[in-house]
Amino acid sequence: MKQIGKHVCVDYCSGIFGDWLRYLISEHEGFERFEEHGWKQRTCNFREHDFIFPNFPLHPNKMIDFEKVTNYEKFQTEFKRLMPNHDKFRQVYKTKSHKNLEKSHSLLGVTFLENEWDYTDYNTLRKSDHIFIMLTLNPFVEKYADVYLARNKTLDEYYERDDNNKFHHEVWKRNYMKNDSPQHPLNYELEINELLSGNKNAYEDLCKFIDVKPLDNWKDYVDEFDRQIFQK
Repeated sequence: MKQIGKHVCVDYCSGIFGDWLRYLISEHEGFERFEEHGWKQRTCNFREHDFIFPNFPLHPNKMIDFEKVTNYEKFQTEFKRLMPNHDKFRQVYKTKSHKNLEKSHSLLGVTFLENEWDYTDYNTLRKSDHIFIMLTLNPFVEKYADVYLARNKTLDEYYERDDNNKFHHEVWKRNYMKNDSPQHPLNYELEINELLSGNKNAYEDLCKFIDVKPLDNWKDYVDEFDRQIFQK
């Protein structure tokens, strides 16, 4: 089989713009592009309820649900089922963990909960040769942190939970400073706010790690994000 390059999993806490990063990566040579990206409105429909918060959805979603994955063989089966062109194009996908709904698209644990996490799902995926991007958002960068916290407040209201944004933010900052993500040659830590602020070095380092040629117009994607999320 012709070597097409390693597939990429973006692991992130829901609400820190991981789908935008997947979209950006998919625009590079060798990757399968998404059929659709972004919405014209700042709304997200979830369980027949419209949330008014920034969102950047993709189609097809390419999300592996680990409720269906109990071992590496089943992971491979789900990957091939959801991404039938995996042998022709590199794929960039995300996951969903069934062990804690708050973990959302992260197999490693949510940034704002003080818990010891079970890394069983991560260890299953890590048996593959896929690149694993561990995405974080700096809680001290207000421009993006405020959007993320506003989204959480909306969800708290929907689920009739106490508004815990202050506590959420404090734990998030402690976890950010602690930074105990697992180390592996194919793991890569990335602060999404570095890309969104137009940091050229952050972008070029990412391209080097995932082995793609940088796009000359990559900042156009940042501008598109600003228009989509901040309606600039």
